[in-house]
Amino acid sequence: MTVTGTPFFVPSGADALFVFHHAPASPTGHAVVLCPPAFWQYMRSHWAMRRTAQALAAAGLDVLRLDYRGTGDAGGAWGALRFQDWVDDVVRAADVIKARSGARRLSFVGLGLGGMVAARAAEQQRVRELVLWDPVVRGDVYTEDLRAEEKAFAARLVYAPPVAETGAIKQNVGIAVGPQIWNDIVQQSLLERFAPQASRVHLVRTDTVPPARKAPLAQLEAKLHDEVKRFVVHRAPEPPSTGEQWLVQHSPRVVTEAVTGQAPSTSPDEAVLRAADDADAPLRADTRRAVVFGPGPGLCGVVQTPAAPWRSTAVVLSNVGLNHRVGPSRAWVELAERLGAAGFVSLRFDTAGLGDSPPRADDEDDDIERARADLDHAVRQLGDFGIHKVVVVSNCSGTEPTHALMLSQPAARGAVFIDGYVPRIRRHQAMRWARRALKPGMWTQRAKRWFPDRFGLDARRVRWFRAADHETVFVREEPTIASLAADYQRMTARGARLLFVYSGESGYSYRRLWRHAYGVDGAGLIEVERIKEADHTFSFPRARARLIEHVVRFVRTVDEA
Repeated sequence: MTVTGTPFFVPSGADALFVFHHAPASPTGHAVVLCPPAFWQYMRSHWAMRRTAQALAAAGLDVLRLDYRGTGDAGGAWGALRFQDWVDDVVRAADVIKARSGARRLSFVGLGLGGMVAARAAEQQRVRELVLWDPVVRGDVYTEDLRAEEKAFAARLVYAPPVAETGAIKQNVGIAVGPQIWNDIVQQSLLERFAPQASRVHLVRTDTVPPARKAPLAQLEAKLHDEVKRFVVHRAPEPPSTGEQWLVQHSPRVVTEAVTGQAPSTSPDEAVLRAADDADAPLRADTRRAVVFGPGPGLCGVVQTPAAPWRSTAVVLSNVGLNHRVGPSRAWVELAERLGAAGFVSLRFDTAGLGDSPPRADDEDDDIERARADLDHAVRQLGDFGIHKVVVVSNCSGTEPTHALMLSQPAARGAVFIDGYVPRIRRHQAMRWARRALKPGMWTQRAKRWFPDRFGLDARRVRWFRAADHETVFVREEPTIASLAADYQRMTARGARLLFVYSGESGYSYRRLWRHAYGVDGAGLIEVERIKEADHTFSFPRARARLIEHVVRFVRTVDEA
């Protein structure tokens, strides 16, 4: 059975939701809205939510995934958002999927904080099945968990966070959260008021949730058992792996069984993309538009256009590691908005096999070459919009295909390499390890791995993590300094401009050291910057703001050259 996915935007209030409709080949008249979690868990669960949607569609259900306002690809800023806005977004998404599919039955599935959102939406709209997967039960307990995660995250970094949490803005591993929605979440509790209009309520419980949230989950289970006539509990033992891996492996089966009563009969990975609903419409000013481009089954992306007259240069943003097109901590969305305000068109997209772009069957075995070909298709897509001068922005492993593209694509007139190749000279290595050794949090983490029992940790999971440290999935041999220097010389010889940005986590990479290592000046076409207070994925808002300022200024320079 072939599952078809269609991305598009839906107006909601003054902003737009990003939604993804997974349409079945043989509809059963049953539609499902998948409600994702928020903050750090949104990024980590994206693949699991996609696979779950595909499994449900393969079972004959119309499925709509959505990004609430202020999250993912959707519009909206944190400052004005309220928790009720997200509930309204789910109700709006339900109306959209019913209108598109003609379905007579409707179900909600929510994970984490999305479970609380789905629960509140089910109080406003009658649903057949309400599936709550490790839902947030008490907002005050949940926000305290977020604070603890933020502190643990900062303790592992070489440099401390640039700014402490203030009363106005909260923060969770890179996501700045407005005070209104934070306070709204604190006041939410499914134990005090929860009356869903659902024919059946399912509670999926695992042992991967933080310890503080287990007691409220048990209380919710007891409450629903007493108050809901048709209530089902699904339990799962703790796996010797990460919570994200467990979601990817098991969520398609568990959710499909809860919603349909049957196990999925086909692989959840069987899917093709259909062109976005508005793909043939002319681009308008100040819009976000979902696009599907490139060879079949296609690449999924979002084009963002400015309100002001377009400049002659556009920007391409692709995956950062395994993060999908929104970028870590939604960095690419923030950057696209800033670029739009400066008059630049941008295209952020998922390379084949990542995010929402299905894998592509071809004869190319080299993953860097496949990603380079995908970038080439993105540049050509912008050419179809009449733009023939492009800057490519990449981070981490995404810098490798960008490097290859700059050697082969004449339209690529500039590139931003964020924490890409680092000159591996002795001075750099010594400074890198010295700074790590001076960070107390690094030694605490190692002690937990060496002596898990003393810290009350599960030795099975710790052993798995230690084994995972030695996996070589993301390890490849880097080019030599001499070959990189020759490549940079070739790029600048044709007039391309290059910006290298390094975080504090990447080591000791100042301008002088970079030029000493490579011996390339590029006739003033090469810039090297370092943002000391940034971690590798620029999680903290102030460091991310500095990165965006550097990139926007650089794109202006390329455009004016």
